Amino acid sequence: MSYRRRAPANTITGESHIRGPTSALTGFLREHGINDDLIRRRQELAEQNPDNDDENQEEEEGDTEEHPLDGAAPEISSAVQDQDEKEDEELQIRIAARRKRRLAKQNESDYTDSDDDDNDDSQAAASNSSSTPISFSSNKKKMTLAPGMEIKCYECPVSFKITAFSRKVKDIDGIIIGYLCKDCAQEALEKEKLKREKALKARKRRKKVAEALLDKQELKFPSLQDLCVKLIIKYIDDVEQFGDIGTVNLSKICQILCKNRLLSDASLQLFLNPEIKDLELFDCSKLNADSLKKIAAYCPNLSNLSLQFAARLNDNVFDYYIDRLDNLTSLHLNGSFLIFDDMWKKFFEKFGKQLKSFTIKNSYRFTDKSIDYLVSNCQVLESLTLSRLDGVISPTSYGKISQISTLRHLEISFPTNEGLVTNDSVIQILDTVGPQLETLVLDGCSALTDDFLVKGIKANCLELKKLSLKYLDQITNSGFQELFTKWDSNAGLMSLDLQKCVCLGDDALVAMIHHSSGSLIQLDINSIGDLTFEVFNAIKKIGLPLLTTIDCGFVRAVDNRVVKILNDAAPQLKIMEVFGCNRCNGSVNIRKGLQIIGRQSDSI
Repeated sequence: MSYRRRAPANTITGESHIRGPTSALTGFLREHGINDDLIRRRQELAEQNPDNDDENQEEEEGDTEEHPLDGAAPEISSAVQDQDEKEDEELQIRIAARRKRRLAKQNESDYTDSDDDDNDDSQAAASNSSSTPISFSSNKKKMTLAPGMEIKCYECPVSFKITAFSRKVKDIDGIIIGYLCKDCAQEALEKEKLKREKALKARKRRKKVAEALLDKQELKFPSLQDLCVKLIIKYIDDVEQFGDIGTVNLSKICQILCKNRLLSDASLQLFLNPEIKDLELFDCSKLNADSLKKIAAYCPNLSNLSLQFAARLNDNVFDYYIDRLDNLTSLHLNGSFLIFDDMWKKFFEKFGKQLKSFTIKNSYRFTDKSIDYLVSNCQVLESLTLSRLDGVISPTSYGKISQISTLRHLEISFPTNEGLVTNDSVIQILDTVGPQLETLVLDGCSALTDDFLVKGIKANCLELKKLSLKYLDQITNSGFQELFTKWDSNAGLMSLDLQKCVCLGDDALVAMIHHSSGSLIQLDINSIGDLTFEVFNAIKKIGLPLLTTIDCGFVRAVDNRVVKILNDAAPQLKIMEVFGCNRCNGSVNIRKGLQIIGRQSDSI
């Protein structure tokens, strides 16, 4: 017989030492003399003194936490008194945790508010009251309740027995003041469900209003065309062709698809037509090289092509465009960083004599050589945009643009190094193209100072309508004031962007208002922190009759008074952005049609 199966010698006497599995806590308590006999004796001692139990409950709990074994019988072994500090601490933690769980269970009980000593009385009350319904009194007196007790419904005179699933009625303090019968509970549940549905609809409505406001649109009932466009976008994967859809609606569908990143290789085919001459795709990130080739294959008569986020437009695809798109006069590319100098040279040599507009953004492959090819071939160019070109590193490259004398719209923004666009290079360009220049954007060219304002813009730009100088932190109050003082050769600006021109102040803006108040349509003074109420007081006196959009966010002087002034002094104003202006709230009355975006008090 196996040794494990052999019976021990003392089995006959009934003194077997075989023990079942025990936990670590059980072994720990047995080692220190804590057993059922000890616990029973403590309970008997507590029952002998019931009067002092409630009064000394807090004291006993505090003492127990410090000395968990005080009050035990003298039979406890001396090992309990001599245990080390670590073991004593572990025991205290376990006992305190057990007491905490017991108290939490008592507090969470929905059926009794009495102490542990009244449990027997509660059960007796439950059995004795089965024939007499209990009703809650108006003074909210604590009552002993348990499942199986019969009470009256809080809402109706129906009597029923409490179950674990009975619906409770609580007051504002969270005290249970009654129970509901099954029918009343169902009715209350339906009311709560209806209330939640209404709250959800209201929240969705506020979200739509907020989205429309951030998109600078007015939330209104959609037209039949908008509903059809929305339905088409929802089932865009199932649409085989659009049919006879106008250019405006086709562009709207394309914009919404690109905004939601839904323009794919399959949906691109819907926008390609041999008859179209203008194509603008706002997000080409999901289009592969073969899909981009389809643009030239299906639309050979294109004259204006704009591709945003076209990262997969490489030399092979661009070479295909050069061969197929013979009528191209306008090209706008953003993010096309896989086209090298040799391919740009081929493009400018073929289309340079007919190219009217050219835009390249976010491409480190467009280098100094590419600018040389552009300048030497495109002598009839009217619009040029060069933005975020990390491949242009020569300080003389941007100055070569002065060789294109036909420019009317020029943007040079965010060069890789601020020293690449200097006062001398800008003045050199404006000396050539300034007299007919209508748009000048120099965002992020932070090396520019007051010199180019006076010697470049004021001296040459007679027809300038749009001026953008974002992040130019070296132009000062005096230089900007000198630009607009006695600038009689210019009829006035229509758009001015001075975002984060932090060195400007009241004198500069007041001089601009005196000069361009009658023509200004868009104004951005975001983050010009030194402006005071004097600027808006000048607007109140002079007025801005054509102003439709203004961004005065993060200007500390803007408050409800300023909002009221702009509301009255600019009758055509439709959009006012006040992000970061914490003193603007909804207490000011504004006219219908004016949207204020960015108020902290507006809740979504």
